[in-house]
Amino acid sequence: MTKRTMDIEAVLRWAYRDELPKAVLGDDRQVPDGVRSGWAGISSYAQLLTLIDYNAYGVLPDLAAVGEPHPDALRVADAVEALASCSVAIPDGWSPLADMGDLGAEGARVVEIAALWAQARASASALVVTRAILGGEPCWQGDVPERKVRCGVTGRPQWFRKTLVQISEGDARLGIQPEYVEAIVDGYDHKRKGPHPDAFREFFLDPDPQPLAISRAEYEIWHAALRLLFDSLVGTLGSIEVTPSRRPLRPWEPSSTRDATARPQIFSVDSVGVHAPL
Repeated sequence: MTKRTMDIEAVLRWAYRDELPKAVLGDDRQVPDGVRSGWAGISSYAQLLTLIDYNAYGVLPDLAAVGEPHPDALRVADAVEALASCSVAIPDGWSPLADMGDLGAEGARVVEIAALWAQARASASALVVTRAILGGEPCWQGDVPERKVRCGVTGRPQWFRKTLVQISEGDARLGIQPEYVEAIVDGYDHKRKGPHPDAFREFFLDPDPQPLAISRAEYEIWHAALRLLFDSLVGTLGSIEVTPSRRPLRPWEPSSTRDATARPQIFSVDSVGVHAPL
């Protein structure tokens, strides 16, 4: 039997658009939440005002379809579901905004939040299913942000200072000390018509690069998942010769500057709970 040649993205589209919707409702197959959310984020109750009946593979069934899903599509679904048990690790030095120059402390905070989000919230299986259904790739393009000083309603730069604010008086008779928390307050001395000696200015990035950093994390996790799926499916499908994705690891960076070691890694959990890279 002559096999057709398809890259891993085309294989996923074929499986989740053409074949897996043929599966009927009512199967007792357990679909991981990550896989189910791949379509749930597109067709939610809030959008359609009705309960969505997913089939055993987490996609909407095609009730007019004839026949069962192709066996190769079932193998693809099994490989994707295996991703749901994986975790994501972000290495030190990961920098999804390196092409945008020095963004200061604000940029470092953006990357820190994106890394925390990727490790706590990102689902490789959901990303794969979503892209298989919608096509394309997670957005990685964005405008270079400008570092701006925070201004008040008058349009003038604001001054701030840190101070301790008492939140509890305590009780000396009971040996309970007063409690304080650090707060940021107005740093402008209106009597002296100038900033307090310890005053500082706050800066922000415009446009906010936080959504872009998270989206680029999604791209890299999705790219890593495609690589793992290719490795697990190559040579296993009866009717398809799978080829790897030709998408670059980080399309926003020149190829000469890409560091393959500072990229998100997807880990699987073995039987004794030790994380090992796939």
